Amino acid sequence: EPGLPEGGATSLAALCRVHLVAAHTAHCLVAESPGPWGRLAGQLCEAQDVVASLTEAGDGPQSVCVVLAALCFSSSAKKLWEGSAKCGLGTPNLQRLALALLAEAVSRGCRKLCRSHGDAAAATRLLWEALG
Repeated sequence: EPGLPEGGATSLAALCRVHLVAAHTAHCLVAESPGPWGRLAGQLCEAQDVVASLTEAGDGPQSVCVVLAALCFSSSAKKLWEGSAKCGLGTPNLQRLALALLAEAVSRGCRKLCRSHGDAAAATRLLWEALG
């Protein structure tokens, strides 16, 4: 393959297989147990304030991956995806949810970094690295 180092195609194929198996497993779990997944997907599709629905506080999802699985594989989320192919970036609800999900993932990552680097010097260095 052009552009891939020696053995790169084999590594890429193995990585793709791992991701496909993970997606299939998530799909099977959601399809077999639609209760909590369906409720989460339905709540996120109907929520006026999706940001509040995504936070870890209270009964919110403990992982952004859980949210992605619910939205991608639950039948309760089908209406969110309807017509998205015709709209470029999707429907307004899908766009709002995607932005909120991105913000929540970044926020959780920043909180984790803050907790793991308690001293001011490390925090300053991380901030400058993040800002470029």
